[in-house]
Amino acid sequence: MNASIIAQSNEIDFHNRLIAIVDDDEIFRSYITILLMQTGARIRALACSDELLELIEREMPCCIILDHRLAPENGIYVFKRLRARYPHLPPVIMLSADESQTTAVKAFRNGFDDYLQKRNLQSGEIEQAIQRALANHQTSRCGAPAHDTPKGSSARMDLINNIIPCEEIGNIFMQVEEIADRNARDVGALAIRLSQWEQILFRFGKKSADDAMTHFADRLKAALLPNEICGRLTDNTLCCVLVSDVDAAHLRLRAEALQSALSFTLPIYSVRYEVTPEIVGTIRSPGGKDLADVFRQLPPFARNDDDRRSAPKTQENVIPAV
Repeated sequence: MNASIIAQSNEIDFHNRLIAIVDDDEIFRSYITILLMQTGARIRALACSDELLELIEREMPCCIILDHRLAPENGIYVFKRLRARYPHLPPVIMLSADESQTTAVKAFRNGFDDYLQKRNLQSGEIEQAIQRALANHQTSRCGAPAHDTPKGSSARMDLINNIIPCEEIGNIFMQVEEIADRNARDVGALAIRLSQWEQILFRFGKKSADDAMTHFADRLKAALLPNEICGRLTDNTLCCVLVSDVDAAHLRLRAEALQSALSFTLPIYSVRYEVTPEIVGTIRSPGGKDLADVFRQLPPFARNDDDRRSAPKTQENVIPAV
């Protein structure tokens, strides 16, 4: 893992802090409770969402561990209800007996702070997940920009579009790596740049550039497959992570499909821009480099219009596994 993308802070002390565990499986609920009691935290083991709501009305936990297949409700549905009701919800970690990578993708897409598989879960894993979630949550709250800087504007747009923002994508990368390595799976990585973003920013200003990225991000989300996650790398570049067994041919096909889906005409005042993406990518093998490093080491995008005309086609920029 890349330590640079973990919040730089001392370990968070759980002593006397409230952690809620919500799982309808009484045996597993008790098992998690025993694991976490060693941290000195106050643990509330709950069987359903109603019990969780009752607890929150009395005292907000510092972290919630929520079962995916919570009977009679789905954990994702419960999480969405909580977010709508409590704007300052603490970190929520999905717990699941389903070992498919698609479930992990669903968790991250819907905004869970982390994802844990129930099978062979150890105390160290769950403690580390809570530490990461609390540290990242604390960093995002303390570091939230108070004025309309370009970074702040992008962060707000990401929340509206449900695109994972720059500040959080590193943590998602780490979780994807862990799942892929555990299951010995390759992961596809595509970086996707809106090539006209700088022109739009220079001619029409930040709002028009953000509007262009909004349309761009909406189209990317609509084109995603169930096993894909999208997020932001920079102001004008998004990423698509293919969390599945993927080979070079599959990655090229996805790059071509996204090239088509993300090419459109955008009217800005009296100007009509033919928006086109630039896409580069590679495959991360199990045990390979951190995804953050993989994206940093992708081939460079073309620098200007002349470079783009002479640059290789998208599928030729998809390089071998690293």
